[in-house]
Amino acid sequence: MEPAQPGRPPLGRIDGYEVLGGVARGAGGVVLRARDPKLDREVALKLFHGELDPARLERFRREAEALALLRHPNVLNVHDAGVHEGRPYLVLPFVAGESLGSALARGPLPIEQALELAEALAHALAAVHAAGLVHRDVKPDNVLLTPEGHPLLTDFGLAKQEDSASLSRTGAFMGTPGYWSPEQAGGEGLRAGPASDVYSLGATLFALLTGEPPFSAGSVMDLALLTTRAPAPPPSSLRSEVSPALDRLVLRCLAKQPEERFASADELAAALAAVREQRGGRAGRRLLVGASAALCLSLAALGALALRGGGPDQAEASPTPTSSAAGDLQPSAAQLLAQARAAREEARWEEALQLAARAAALDPEQAAPEQARQHLERRELNDVLGAAARAPLDPEARTCAALACVVLGRWREGDEAAQQAVAFGGEQAHPLAARGLLRVVRRRHEEGLADLERAVTLAPGDPLVWAIYAQAQLAQDAPLLAAKAAARGKGSLLAGWIELDALCQAKQDHAARSRADELMAQHGPCAATWLARGRARLLAEESAAALRDVEAALKRCPKSPWAHAHRADAHWKQARFPETEADYDRAIELGPDLSELSLLRALTRINRQNFAGALEEYDRILARDPQHPLVLQLRAAALVGLDRMPEALEDLRKQVARQPKSAKAWKLLLIVAAHAGEREEALRANDRLVALEPDDPQHYLQRAELLSGLGRLPAAREDLQRALELDPESEQAREALERLSAKE
Repeated sequence: MEPAQPGRPPLGRIDGYEVLGGVARGAGGVVLRARDPKLDREVALKLFHGELDPARLERFRREAEALALLRHPNVLNVHDAGVHEGRPYLVLPFVAGESLGSALARGPLPIEQALELAEALAHALAAVHAAGLVHRDVKPDNVLLTPEGHPLLTDFGLAKQEDSASLSRTGAFMGTPGYWSPEQAGGEGLRAGPASDVYSLGATLFALLTGEPPFSAGSVMDLALLTTRAPAPPPSSLRSEVSPALDRLVLRCLAKQPEERFASADELAAALAAVREQRGGRAGRRLLVGASAALCLSLAALGALALRGGGPDQAEASPTPTSSAAGDLQPSAAQLLAQARAAREEARWEEALQLAARAAALDPEQAAPEQARQHLERRELNDVLGAAARAPLDPEARTCAALACVVLGRWREGDEAAQQAVAFGGEQAHPLAARGLLRVVRRRHEEGLADLERAVTLAPGDPLVWAIYAQAQLAQDAPLLAAKAAARGKGSLLAGWIELDALCQAKQDHAARSRADELMAQHGPCAATWLARGRARLLAEESAAALRDVEAALKRCPKSPWAHAHRADAHWKQARFPETEADYDRAIELGPDLSELSLLRALTRINRQNFAGALEEYDRILARDPQHPLVLQLRAAALVGLDRMPEALEDLRKQVARQPKSAKAWKLLLIVAAHAGEREEALRANDRLVALEPDDPQHYLQRAELLSGLGRLPAAREDLQRALELDPESEQAREALERLSAKE
C-alpha cells in the first residue's frame, strides 16, 4: 500500500479512522498508518487477517478491553478496538522507531543493554499478568524501540489466526517458532499461562545475548521437537563473556516444565536486577523513570479496590400524593405511614413512595423518618439528609442521616448524627448500629464492634442492622464477611446493594451479576437497581451493557455523583479517557464532600501517568481529611511517579506510624526506600517485617540482599540460611548463598 501524500484525501476509512498508508504486513495482519479525526492524532491501526468464529471474537473483545485498561511505561497502549467487516482491529499509538528484531539483525547487543531491556520487559509482563492477560507471543519483533531506545511491548496474541505460518493445524500451536514455549510447541498454546511468557522472554534474552534464539531447525516440526525435548544450550556456549549467573538465569527461564521457571515475571525482573548489580551495571535514567512509573502504579493499585463503592444519591422524581375520591374518609398520617412501611418491606416501591408522600402532605415531620428510610434503601443519599432534617429529634431520622453521611464521606457530620440518634433513642438497635459503623469508619474499631454486636443481639432479624454490620465489615476490608452479613438482611434493597458491593470488591463476578439480576427482579427498575446491575456488568467486562444500565440510572437521577462516577468507570473500560475525566469532574461537582470520588479521579490520572494532576487531587483531600486511611499511600505513588522519592518516603513513614502493626505498610516503605537507595531505612523496615511475620522466607531473602549491599556479609549469610530452613527448596536462596560465597 502506498503512503498517502500530504494534502491528499485518505486512502480509505475503517470505522471512522482515516487510512493514510501502510506500515507493515505479516502473517497475522496488516499495520496501517491512520488518523483519528475525533482527536486529530496519528495512530497505528492493526487489522487482523480473516474473520473469527464467535467464541474467538468474544475472547478478542474481552482481552482487548482488558488491554485497553492496562497502563505501563513499557507496554504500548491500546486506544480502541473493534471489528470491521468481520475482521478485528486494534488502534495503537503511532511510534516512530524500529523493532527490537530489526536492531538484533545488526548483531547481538551489549550485555548490559540486553539485561536492561529484558528487565524493563519483565516489569511490563508483570503488569500484563496482573491484568489477567497472557501475551502469548513475546519475541524481538514484538518489541518496539522508541528513538530514545525505550522498549514497548506490543502485538499481543489476541487474534492469532490458526492458519498462519506459525501453526500446523487448527488450534495446535500459538506463538512463534524459536521463541515459543514447550507447551506452545506441544500444541497447548490456548492453555499457555504466564509461565509461557517467562519462557519466551528468556528466549528473547538469549537472542539479545547471542544473536539467535535458543533453537533452530529446518522445519517447524523439527523445531517443535527440539523445543519440547532438547535441553537449551547456555548462552555462554555462543558468547564466552556471559557469566555463570546469567547462564543460570536464562536456562531457568527456558526450563521445559512451567513450574521449574521463575514463578512470575516480577521474580524474573528481580533476578535480572540482581545480575545487573552483580555485574556492577547501573540502570539508566530512562529505565529508572519507567520503573518509578511501574512502582507507583503498583502502589496505587493496592488502594484502588477500597474506593469502588457508592450508589445513586439523588432521588428520582417522587410520585405526587394521590388524593382520595370526594367523600372518602381520609386516613391519618400514622395509618398511611404504617401502610408505607409494609409496602417498602415487600418491595412495592411505587405504592410505598406514594403513601409516604401522602403522609408528608398531612404531617411532614411525622413522615420524615419513613421517607428518609425509603431514600436510604434506594441509596438516594442527598434526599435522605433533606428528609431527616425535617425530624431533627427523631432517632430513626438521625440514624438514616448518619448512614448517608458515611457514604457521602461526611464523617464528622455522620458521627454527630449517630451520637444524637443514640441520645434520642437510647438502647435501640438502629442508633447503636449506626454509631458502631461511624466508630469503625473513624478507626475506633473496638468500640464500634461492641456497638454493632449489641445491635445484633437486640435485633437479630432486622435487615437494616445486618446491612450496617456488613458495611462495617467492608470498612475493615473484609468483603466476603460483608457479603455473608448483608445476605442476612433479606428483602432489603440497601442490604442487597451492600452485598453486591462486597461481591464486586471480592471479584466474585458471577455471584455479583446474579445478585444484581435478583435485585432488579425483586425491587423493579430504579436508580439503585440500574446501577447495581451496571456495576456487576463492569466487573464482568461487559462495558457496553454496563454503560447502558448506568445511562438508565442517570435518566432517573441526573444529579447523582455516584451514577456519574460509575459512568466514568464504564468510559474508562472503553478507553474513552476524555469522557472519563469529564464524568469524574461532574461527579465531584455534585458531591464535593465525597473524598472517594476525588481518589478515583486521582487514580485515573495516575494510570494515565498524570502524576502531577494526581498529586494536586491528593493534596486537596488531605486538606479536608488529614487522617484519611488511604491518601498517604496513594500520594506516595504519585510522588514516586514524579521521582520525588524523599517526599514519598515521608508519606510512607507517616503511614507506618499510624499502622505500626501493618506488614503491608512496612513492605511499601521497604520497597520505596530500597528504590530510592535508602538502604539503611529499607533495612529497618525489613527488620519490622521479620518481627511481624517471622516465618516468611522472602523477608529473610530481601534482608540478606540489603545486608550484602551494605557489606554485612555474615549477617546476610545467617538470613539466607534461615530462608533455606523455612523453604528448603528455595533456589533463590541457594543462588544467593553462592554469590555471597564468591564475595567472601
